[in-house]
Amino acid sequence: FPSHDTLTNVGDVLVAISASGNSENIIQAVKRAKLLEVRTIGLSGFEGGRLKELVDCHVLMPGRDFGITEDWQLAACHRIARILKDDFV
Repeated sequence: FPSHDTLTNVGDVLVAISASGNSENIIQAVKRAKLLEVRTIGLSGFEGGRLKELVDCHVLMPGRDFGITEDWQLAACHRIARILKDDFV
């Protein structure tokens, strides 16, 4: 991994998105973020998977269907983007 200085800054937040909450690459990214003292938010479906126990803040998209869970996650990301745009642009 590159050094802490090249990828993160104080106050950064990692948003981790996994339909099952068990995607290994996402789990590893969250673990790395924790080592770098980056705050973490997770969006997952089903029962939350391993992701819900690792992140600082977890948002569960209820349901047991990957497609519907991913649709909810996409809608949440659109909403977050709109809030950020309205606040900072």
